[in-house]
Amino acid sequence: MLDELKTDVIGILSRVQVKAAEDVEAVEEQRRKADAVPHNYQHDEAGQMGGATAAAPAPAAAGANAMPTPVVRDGDKVGRNDPCPCGSGKKYKQCHGKLS
Repeated sequence: MLDELKTDVIGILSRVQVKAAEDVEAVEEQRRKADAVPHNYQHDEAGQMGGATAAAPAPAAAGANAMPTPVVRDGDKVGRNDPCPCGSGKKYKQCHGKLS
C-alpha cells in the first residue's frame, strides 16, 4: 500500500509544471475578467412566474405571508418499538417501519 502511494506521489510530482510569473498573471487576469461579467442564474420559466405576461395570478399571491397548515394524523403515532398495526406481531421498526 505504501509502495502504491509512493508511486502515485512521484507520478503527480513528475507532472507538475512550474510556470513563469507572467503566465500566472495572465491566468489571473482572465479569471478577473470572467468574474466581472454579470451572470443570470434564472431559468427561462422563472421570468414568466408572477410577471405582467402571466395569464392567471399565482396561488401564493393571495396569502404571501400565510403559514402552511400543519399535517394532522388520523390515529395515534406508532412508535418504533411498538407492535406493528398490521398484526404481524413484529416490532414496527422490523415490519412496515423498516428503512429501505
